[in-house]
Amino acid sequence: MTALLGILITILLNPLDFGLGEAKTDIERYEAIRRCHAEAYVKGAGVTYDGVGNITIEIPDGAESIPLTEYTDFAGARITIRNHSHDIYLFSMKNNATPIEVNGKEIDAGDYNTGEGIFLVDIQDENQWVDKRIGYEYGTIRQDLAVVINGKAINRTVMPYGNEQSRPKAEACRVNDREKVIRNLNLVRSSDSEYKTYLIWIHLQYRVAMENITIDTPNDTTLENDLAIRLSSSADIRLDNITINRTYCANNSSGYGFHLNNIYDFKGTRLRAKARWGVFGTNFVNRTTLEDCDINRYDIHCYGRDITARNCRFAETYNQFSSIYGIVLFDRCIFDRCTPLLTEYSYNAFTPYELIFNECTFNFDKKVNSVVELGWVENLKNNRPELTQKCLPNVTMTACKINTTDDIDEVRIFDIKTNCKERFDHIRFININNLEINGKAKLKIKPSSLKTVNKLKIIK
Repeated sequence: MTALLGILITILLNPLDFGLGEAKTDIERYEAIRRCHAEAYVKGAGVTYDGVGNITIEIPDGAESIPLTEYTDFAGARITIRNHSHDIYLFSMKNNATPIEVNGKEIDAGDYNTGEGIFLVDIQDENQWVDKRIGYEYGTIRQDLAVVINGKAINRTVMPYGNEQSRPKAEACRVNDREKVIRNLNLVRSSDSEYKTYLIWIHLQYRVAMENITIDTPNDTTLENDLAIRLSSSADIRLDNITINRTYCANNSSGYGFHLNNIYDFKGTRLRAKARWGVFGTNFVNRTTLEDCDINRYDIHCYGRDITARNCRFAETYNQFSSIYGIVLFDRCIFDRCTPLLTEYSYNAFTPYELIFNECTFNFDKKVNSVVELGWVENLKNNRPELTQKCLPNVTMTACKINTTDDIDEVRIFDIKTNCKERFDHIRFININNLEINGKAKLKIKPSSLKTVNKLKIIK
């Protein structure tokens, strides 16, 4: 075998050739798998689980994450994992970066001194983007990721760095343009596990495809703060046909199915996920595309650009963003008792962007009956010049439908809970074209408390 899906793989190893079939205990089965992947890592080989079927493994004391190579086909294996040892990522795909010299003007121009080849450049602003999150003891340091080919970036950062308020530093990691593939796995996290086993941590990787993967987690778990699939400082990430049935998320705690941090170009197709908490938890994501997904929310806690969702269903919670730029587009999406867009107020970062709904359906009830909700907006100034003005998006709704229950009299485009005396900037229009409302509820386009810098044009 000389090539698989465009991946340079000359050897495929199988855990059955490393004693998996003869193993007597769950830990022995884990060790057989670890030996197989370790040998593949040394040889630059791929791994196939063809013939493995259903197995149970256990995390031994002192175990470390198993590194993956560029091709892993679990071949439909169902792996039940028991963990009485320590929290761990079962698998990982990680690179290291080296500091480079670059200033803000060079970053904005896309010029880097990396030399020939493909590099990921991890950029961090040493000056805080948000000094202190309201209600928390921490602020936010923004990050960006640049894909650099022969010294020139193919993408731009979310916001510029060539200014007095920014103090960037950067690291570079050489990568290749071969697609890395991880597919065809059902991971079952056992109900008797005392510690968390996350599936994978992908870090400083370029062009990764994960497909046909299911993660099952017990419904009554007391574990929390899940990071089932963790992606960081990576670009061109494709997740297709991923199902997450619950997460490690005890009552009144958090637990993410997908955790993204500093990602450029993320695409999720046919993602299906249910959890007590929002299945997505992200920061610093530049360009997101979701297609044919059924999830409870997508969020960017702070700092991102350009979000597109097509033919997706969002249910029961809310999509949550702050410090967002560019275009947020929902095309032919369904919102079932889900607030389509909640601006996360605690970062005090209300930025300008365009919000578009095209042929969407909103199923509203007494609890959820607004398209855009702002939460509490306080009279607090942000020290960053980029965040001084509090902005709202321009809103365009075309050929949308709102279905309402009999217990609500009003549906709102904007719902603003505010003590803020400032006028909101950026917003110039609310364009509502061919909107259908089913039920007795009346449409309220803007609250009387909404004061704007620009004259607001309402187009109906």
